[in-house]
Amino acid sequence: MFVKISYSLIVIGIVAILIAITLVMNYSETITLVVMIFGIVMLSIGAFMKSFINQTRKINEKKDSQ
Repeated sequence: MFVKISYSLIVIGIVAILIAITLVMNYSETITLVVMIFGIVMLSIGAFMKSFINQTRKINEKKDSQ
């Protein structure tokens, strides 16, 4: 379940960054900056969750093998 959430956050982050890039030409800098920061935060949280899940999985595999 957490894997799906982390991938969703990564995708949302990438989409928000792409939207911010397209908004640069049409809207004010504040809106663009907010969307860009939102995208970066979502991308960071998703990547952190993904790495945390992978580490937990590796630790559990080591415990099971012993």
